Amino acid sequence: MGLRAIALPLALVLLAAPLVAEAQQAAKVPRIGYLAGNLAGTPHLPEAFRQGLRDLGYVEGRNVVIEYRDAEGKLERLPALAAELVALKIAATEAAAATLKVGLHLLDVRAPDDLPKAFDTITRQRADALLVLPDAVSLAHRKPILAFAASRRLPAMYPFREMVDEGGLMCYGPNLVATFRAVAGYVDKILKGATVGDLPIPQATNFDLVINLKTAKALGLTIPPALLLRGRIMIE
Repeated sequence: MGLRAIALPLALVLLAAPLVAEAQQAAKVPRIGYLAGNLAGTPHLPEAFRQGLRDLGYVEGRNVVIEYRDAEGKLERLPALAAELVALKIAATEAAAATLKVGLHLLDVRAPDDLPKAFDTITRQRADALLVLPDAVSLAHRKPILAFAASRRLPAMYPFREMVDEGGLMCYGPNLVATFRAVAGYVDKILKGATVGDLPIPQATNFDLVINLKTAKALGLTIPPALLLRGRIMIE
């Protein structure tokens, strides 16, 4: 029987991409709009953004105002850019699965209410592994995903370190704290008069390979030495 991996979820809501108001008159305090897929589930990310602003001299409530909006469940369609990113992720995952000769079953999870059905499908398919793709649902609702993987003893690869810190097996993905702090620099340029359309779309530059050795032991897995050497962070 060939190895089967399940990938979920595939809906991308822009992860707390800040919507920044135009710089106002000098006598007024600039106002920043902060849109997030789930504010309650990721409180450390707006704090990382605020820290990035503080590093640049902006203090919330003093010389800048931030208005927070939780977009979870309110966006009925994906923006064109987000939809394109989802398509690229799917294509890259399918190409990698074909190269490795791994059977891949993609599950479309657009909201937390879709998770129970996805878990049932994974159980029926008797998947040998789980691959969680990066999006707002997987990050903000990581606890039920982690609990399911643990209950099924599924080796799982996650997109964010937060999921491995909370018991996931391993991840390779952007360092979100560093990324959100860096976004403050983007905001700073806009507040100083830069036109949004003239600025390049910022991309993550810090990526972590994190391995939870305690979880690996609980699953009865031995992590290959070559992979251990590549891991930047080990959790024991």
